[in-house]
Amino acid sequence: MNLLAKFAVLMGMSASAIVASEHFAGYLDRLTNNAITIQQADGVAISALLPREAEGAVQAIAIQCAFGDQIVISCRHIQPVYDHDAGRYQTLEMSGLQRVRGATLQEMSTIALSHGWSAGGNLLKTPDRPHASTPVAAGNANNGDDRAQSEIALAREINLEVGSRLPNFIADETARVYMSSSERKDAWRFEYAVEAEVTFDHGHISRRNIRKDGHPWTQPVLPGYTGYGGFGNLLVNLFDSHCPNTFHLMGPSEIKGKQTLQFRVDAEPDTCFGIESDYQAYRPRIEGYIFLENPGARLVQFEYKALNFPESFLLSSWVRKISWGDVRIGDKVFLLPVSADLVAANSLSHGSRHAETEHIVWEYKNYRHFEAESSISFH
Repeated sequence: MNLLAKFAVLMGMSASAIVASEHFAGYLDRLTNNAITIQQADGVAISALLPREAEGAVQAIAIQCAFGDQIVISCRHIQPVYDHDAGRYQTLEMSGLQRVRGATLQEMSTIALSHGWSAGGNLLKTPDRPHASTPVAAGNANNGDDRAQSEIALAREINLEVGSRLPNFIADETARVYMSSSERKDAWRFEYAVEAEVTFDHGHISRRNIRKDGHPWTQPVLPGYTGYGGFGNLLVNLFDSHCPNTFHLMGPSEIKGKQTLQFRVDAEPDTCFGIESDYQAYRPRIEGYIFLENPGARLVQFEYKALNFPESFLLSSWVRKISWGDVRIGDKVFLLPVSADLVAANSLSHGSRHAETEHIVWEYKNYRHFEAESSISFH
């Protein structure tokens, strides 16, 4: 009995019910006790919960499949369920799986070079990934200028240390959402505002007291892309030595009265910058700019755009900007996000007559220690 039939029996589903599901083909990238992730040929990752009704589903997959196997999964759409292993909400549940074949040696070589989506544990035996064990010259500017080289090296050291020494805090977050259709991209209309208290606890971000237009928000997932904001792994994605970014010194500039050095930053596809949209995830090519304090090398602003999304991805455009400032929490001053901006366009290839573009503007105020609130001020 193949896995497709096995899951039909385990879940009490008819073959016709599985045929009616949505199907995704790709290589098997990740397996946990809760979910499965495959990567399609175009680089888009698809994640789905494993069926709770199918006892032994994890064991069946682990025995009959291996990392890199070409498989087809059948899925049905479900209400969002938070997956702690993946650190995200899952909106698909797998209803069937069929192994097509194992990976060729050439395919395994390509897969081994990929950053993949395996962070957070994997029950599959995975190959050694060169990026994880061999640091690349990511923090170096590639134009050969001695000043550029030294500034980026200093920026790596300082900003990674800044990120590692953040206190536990709470901040008031306001996200204002505007929409525009593909026919009139300049005609922004205000849609709604989301307010929340953002808690940072030992690197983990959560939100509470969420309100949409003043009314309590009780859904498990924030509306639209309002959950992105100014927090995340951006400092690591930019400056970690395992992220193969290149930097080009553009010269002196000024941001909100601060003297800065401007660098162009480029990241190739399938490296450190990932975007999640519903059940999909993708690591696009990135082009953008960073602005470093001059002197000091602390990050003041990062703006970038994602390029060349595959046709199967739910988004066609992604432009983001995050600004940092000195914030006093208690008797100490920390570099923290003070504002953010995102413009994200939905893809026309998914049945929409007119692609809707979402523009979100975030503002962060009233930072305080989450264990004992204290006075704050911005510098």
